[in-house]
Formats: sequence, C-alpha cells, structure tokens
Amino acid sequence: MSKSKSKQYADRIMPILSEEEILANFTDEELRQVGLNMGYKIPQGTKFHAEQSNQKSSE
Repeated sequence: MSKSKSKQYADRIMPILSEEEILANFTDEELRQVGLNMGYKIPQGTKFHAEQSNQKSSE
C-alpha cells in the first residue's frame, strides 16, 4: 500500500525518532526541561543517559 503524498511529505519534514536517536541528540538537562514542560516532576540531576553509557562501555 502506498503512502499518500501528504504523509510522505510529513515523514520528510518531521521524521519519527527512536529513543536512541533522541537520547543521542539531547543533554540530560534538555530532556529534563522537556519533561518539566510536559508536567512531569523530574528531580534536578536526573541522568537519562546513564544506562546507555553503561551498555556501550560493556560492548
């Protein structure tokens, strides 16, 4: 099934990112600010990248 032209255009201008891509492009503080703006209560100093760096160093 083919995508509509508007769907193809939307995918080009706003691609859907994976969790890894999001984490790779934003700092912990930037991710915390987004969460706060969305109404989440995220403590100062929360590490979003901690698991990712541990997994990469063990490979």
